Amino acid sequence: MVLSTELFDQDMILQCPICHRAMVRKGYWIKSVKTFTCDGGHNEMRLTYGQKIAIFERHRQATDNR
Repeated sequence: MVLSTELFDQDMILQCPICHRAMVRKGYWIKSVKTFTCDGGHNEMRLTYGQKIAIFERHRQATDNR
């Protein structure tokens, strides 16, 4: 599965697996980042390709249900 270029300009929600804080980032940011620092707990996390696919898929399903 590939990351849809149609979603690159869309706001997506990403959740810190440690403190569970929700963060909003654009699809192109999620596509390109390998690690990120949580806005809340300042934890540094890896973002794997599988996790990116899951975020894009969740967003796609949410927009399909509108």
